[in-house]
Amino acid sequence: GARIPPAAPKGPPERATAVEAKARGNAAMKAGRYHEAVEDFAEASRLDPADEITRGQLQVANLQAWEAQGIPVLRLSSYKAALSLVEQYRQRGAEAKALGMA
Repeated sequence: GARIPPAAPKGPPERATAVEAKARGNAAMKAGRYHEAVEDFAEASRLDPADEITRGQLQVANLQAWEAQGIPVLRLSSYKAALSLVEQYRQRGAEAKALGMA
């Protein structure tokens, strides 16, 4: 028999693309590919800025990515403190490179 093509997603094309990017981000998170998840959730958020859940997932993916790099942000009490700590680690890394230690 003839194959019936799948139905086109409802809504604007941007929404379908945002949903796809979010699905990729969820899959990347489950696989522990946090940097990839950050990229996917950022794309989904850019395409559907009204989606607050995706923005939250983007923040979680960022925190997981930093944890994976050895920056203990999930043990901190606030997101601002986490960002401050990340900046301190980046500065230390730049200083180490400048001194030829990294």
